[in-house]
Amino acid sequence: EDEKNNLINSTIVDTSNQLYSYDNMIEDINILYNIYTDYVEVVNRGLTADGRYIAEIIVGNKQADKHILIHAGTHGREYITSLLVMKQLEFYLKNYETKSYNGYTYKELLEEVAVHIVPMVNPDGITISQYGISKINSQSIKNNLYKYYKRDYAAKKIYTDYEGYLKIWKSNGTGTDINKNFNHNWDSYEGPTSPSRLNYKGTAPESEPETQALVSIVNDYNFVASIAYHATGSVIYWDYGQRGTLRTECYNLVKAIGELTGYQDYSAKEVKMNPAGYSDWMVINNSIPAITVEIGKEAAPVPINEFSNIWSENKMVWAKLCYMYK
Repeated sequence: EDEKNNLINSTIVDTSNQLYSYDNMIEDINILYNIYTDYVEVVNRGLTADGRYIAEIIVGNKQADKHILIHAGTHGREYITSLLVMKQLEFYLKNYETKSYNGYTYKELLEEVAVHIVPMVNPDGITISQYGISKINSQSIKNNLYKYYKRDYAAKKIYTDYEGYLKIWKSNGTGTDINKNFNHNWDSYEGPTSPSRLNYKGTAPESEPETQALVSIVNDYNFVASIAYHATGSVIYWDYGQRGTLRTECYNLVKAIGELTGYQDYSAKEVKMNPAGYSDWMVINNSIPAITVEIGKEAAPVPINEFSNIWSENKMVWAKLCYMYK
């Protein structure tokens, strides 16, 4: 009991370290689960090619009529997003019964609207970006990574050394960009024709375990809204050509998050963003309001000294969304 009280009073998710790793995240999830078992559930949504779990965490009432899905860490080098979502998890669990938003305790809000998070959609890609090949388990993945580098270098798609190439890695462990692997206009997206550090769409829509994990979550619950955290730019992307009520609902979501964070919103259609991404799939295929929120200002990997600003901009996202949809 004393140990539990000490943990409750201490900081669990360390936001001072640039490299918030898969191992750090798993350790933090276990600690938070053990302290706040009554409010939280952890689900394994599959294994990556290099043997890492894709964790879904459900906070609040799993039987609620409404659910919100927030995910991060889709792209390897954007791991500051995983740190943000894990910090949000700790904050809402710690203040579950004591803090309130617009007259409702977090507990009351989360009774009506459960929040699901996938803090690290792409743990293999994040491990590659953070540690190169030193923490990759599979020899064939290691061999292939070097092969992709040689090919991209020869094609003049990259001008850095091998280490620099892996540091800015976006894809999963097998060279597929998860945000090009969803089943919305997948056929029409051209991009690279073979695995690479970014933009390769895979052999088929939903070919990757990371994509399949998000699809299975979406199929299991009644989601009323979704946020995909990416980095960088401090902007919000929305507008995939949706019309009518759905467009209005999406714009309400954009407005709510824009007011909170101060981020400028952009039409994905106007800036000609590539198809086969998560948010356009959510909106067009599933009719669920979804936005992509890009945090940070400097190029990814975003430096840790930006975290305090990112935190103050995004701290109240869960509370605001639960209040809005309850």
